[in-house]
Order: sequence, then C-alpha cells, then structure tokens
Amino acid sequence: MVNWLVIVAFILILLWFFKFRNMKHKFYAVFIVLLLIFFYTSFSNVVSKNNINVASFDGVVNAGKLYFIWLGNALQNIATLSGNAIKMEWGTNSTG
Repeated sequence: MVNWLVIVAFILILLWFFKFRNMKHKFYAVFIVLLLIFFYTSFSNVVSKNNINVASFDGVVNAGKLYFIWLGNALQNIATLSGNAIKMEWGTNSTG
C-alpha cells in the first residue's frame, strides 16, 4: 500500500511540475521525478530481496550499505558495457 502511495505522490508531483511554461524546467522536473522513482524502486527491491528490516537503525544502515554496493556494481556494469560497445567495429562490414 505504501509503495502505491509513493508512486502516486511522484506522479502528482510530476503533474504539478508540468505547469511550468519553460521547457527546460519541465525537462529537469521530469528527470528529477524519474530519478527519484528509480532510487525508490531499486532501494525497495534491494531491501525486499535481502529480507532487511528497515524498522531498526541497524537495518537501515545495513540496507544503505547493500544499496550502495548494488548501485556501484550497476554503474560498473554500465561502464564495462559502454567500454565494450566503444571497442566494437561499427563501420561497414568489408570482406576481402
């Protein structure tokens, strides 16, 4: 139930930000809301997969450590994938 309330709150904030006239402000508002949704869903996924109780201080600290380890590994995987994509031959395929 709490997850749906948070998602609805993010959507309402997003709709409120759409009242901006400047396109640059809309872009930043959408980017920030999407970033918050990503952090919330990924954090809740890490907590639920590892059965962490975030009601205690030790649980919050443990969840934070695991989340930042997960985030670091995800960023490292993205960097590796990008590096491998750059090393590939993207030109025309010439045989002979």
